[in-house]
Amino acid sequence: MTKEQYYELRKELGTQDQASTSLNVDKSTISKRETGHYKITEEARLALIGAIFLKRSIAKTPLDKPPVLYKY
Repeated sequence: MTKEQYYELRKELGTQDQASTSLNVDKSTISKRETGHYKITEEARLALIGAIFLKRSIAKTPLDKPPVLYKY
């Protein structure tokens, strides 16, 4: 996953603060992934996608709503 893809998906969780709460990481970790200072690991990618699925299921948003997750 590229930093640009990470950023696009993270926006679905809201701000960096909101995403850091959802992912249980420091806000600076989110920022460093988005700027390329931290490598986006497979674990980080799956955690982000999982948090989006959880948010969508709570909101009853269709799972195929853009951005389409299979690209990531």
